[in-house]
This record gives sequence, structure tokens and C-alpha cells, in this order.
Amino acid sequence: MVVGLLLAGAVRSPAQQALDTRAPARLLITAPVTTQKATAPLTVRGTVDVGQEVAVGPIQASTALSIVTGVFVKPGTVVKPGDRLIEVSGRPVLLLRGRFGAYRDLRVGDRGPDAAQVNRALVGLGLPAPRGASFTAASAAALTLLYARYGYAPPAGGRLDRREVAFVPDKTALVTAVAAAVGGNAKAPNLVALSSGTTLVTANLDPSSARTIRRGNKATIDLDDAEDPVPAVVSAVVIGADLSSTRIELTPSTPISAAHNGVDVRVEIEASLGGQGMLAVPVTAIFSQADGRTVVVKVDGSARRTIPVRVGSTIGGFAAVVPTDPAGRAEPLRAGDQVEVSGPGVG
Repeated sequence: MVVGLLLAGAVRSPAQQALDTRAPARLLITAPVTTQKATAPLTVRGTVDVGQEVAVGPIQASTALSIVTGVFVKPGTVVKPGDRLIEVSGRPVLLLRGRFGAYRDLRVGDRGPDAAQVNRALVGLGLPAPRGASFTAASAAALTLLYARYGYAPPAGGRLDRREVAFVPDKTALVTAVAAAVGGNAKAPNLVALSSGTTLVTANLDPSSARTIRRGNKATIDLDDAEDPVPAVVSAVVIGADLSSTRIELTPSTPISAAHNGVDVRVEIEASLGGQGMLAVPVTAIFSQADGRTVVVKVDGSARRTIPVRVGSTIGGFAAVVPTDPAGRAEPLRAGDQVEVSGPGVG
């Protein structure tokens, strides 16, 4: 009799067996919808383009000794045509705009592309030089006015002394290095190094990552031989169809030497979901339905409501979302609403 009772207690119906063997219900976990501006660093590889490097020196002065007697720039200085860079044995080295360096002294009557370049450079400084490919008395007079700006007499004989000018191709140049020191030997190479044209670091990245980056965002550039990263800002964002056609450009805030031209570098950029007011949810709160729609599940007590959304940028585990409620109800999703990140899902 006892045995019969025990057996009866051990026998379960098929329905009971199904209940006993089913998986336990998933625990419902929610997270709030936020509007905070989520930011996080994004790391990519980039390539350095220093632009055109111009070296000043060595300089053999007309006197017996070539001594540096003045240094008027330092690394990081932005200079422009007409500026004075250094002084050697009491004579200036002046910056002019041009596509190539001086290869001879110019005297009145000389003709050639170098004479034309000097005339254009002087006119660009607002000086009364002639136009054309001849170095004339008017050219020499305009050059005299340039020297007078700094209190110097012009070179003897009304000529242009090639040792006293340096040319850069752009409207400005960045001083990247200064080896010249007052009292030092002016015959040393690279007394002043200039980079003319914008120094850029360019990086390719996927379009979705590029959409998290804005012009003006801060960045750092890691150079292998530098102790500290070089600060930079994002100067351009070009979004294409794929990785090869999507790029960002960064402008360094401090000089990068020509030795790094073409070098592959590590870049860390401040990326963000968007401006203040952009709704953001954890990426785990986003579900895909069988009909292809992307949704979040809003939880209000025991009520659950599926809300279609358009997903924007993702960063730091969060995604920007825009509600696309087909019923046209105003703001079906608001900051502070709870959305499901783990639980029954959407079926």
C-alpha cells in the first residue's frame, strides 16, 4: 500500500512535465532614456602630411665671420612674407613668398623667373615693384623700402642678396624648428625650419564612426619619437559610401617636423553621439523585428510598448535614437522613460 502511494506521487502528467522542464522566465531589466551628450575617445590610424618644408641655412656672410646676431622666431611661431627670421653678422634674413628658393643674386637688368618671383613678392607686400620678369631700378627701390621697415640699409649696389631672403609658397608658414642661437655659427645647416602650407593628419574610417565626429572636436596625435602626444583639432569630416571614401582631417596645434612626413601615426579623437537633446539608449535596448523594423520596448509598470526608432551614431555602448511612431503621436519616447535591455524582448 505504501509502495502504491509512493508510485502515485512519482507519476506526472505530460502538462506537468512541460511546466517543470520549461526555461525560467527571463528577468526584466530596464535602463533610462537619456539626453546627455555621450562622448568617448575613438582611436584610428592616420598619415602625416607636413606640406612643404623650407630650411634656412647655412649662411655664409659677406664678412669674414658668419655669426648669428639675432633670432626673431621660435618653434610654433606663424610667420608671413615680409617677416624677419634671423640676423647674421648684422644682416637680416627676410621671408618672401615664392615657389622656389633664390639661386643667384639679382642686379638691375637681370631677367628670369626668379626676378618675376621677387617682383610678385614685393607687390604682395604692398611695395611699388614693377610687374614682369625684369629686376629693375623700381624693384631695387621697393626692396629698399622693405629693408627700411627693420632699420637696415639695402644690399650694396641695389641688388637682391640671395643669402638674405627665404621663400615660402603660401601666405603663412609655421616655424617647426630653430637651431640658430645668438653667437652661434651661421654656417650650420637648418638654422630655421619652416613648414609652408597646412600640416594635416588624414585618417580613413567607416561612415558610421565618422558621423560621431564634428569639426572642432579635440584630438591627439601620437608620434613614436615624441614624449607627449601632439594636440590637434578636427578640421574636416568627409563622409562617403565606404571606408576608402570616408576621411577626417586633423590640424595639429603644435609643429610636426618634416621627419614625420608620410608617417603612419595613432590618432585619438573625441567622438560624440550628437548635441544636447539627442535621445540615447543602451545599444542592448535596440531590437529588430521580423518585419525589419528597429524598435525599443518602453516599460511603464506592467505595461510594455514597442516603439519604432531610427538609430543614429553609436558610441561608448549608447546609440542615438529618433522615434518614428507611425501613429503620429507626439514624442512617444522621452528622456527618463524606461526601456527594456533584457527580458522578454519583442518576440
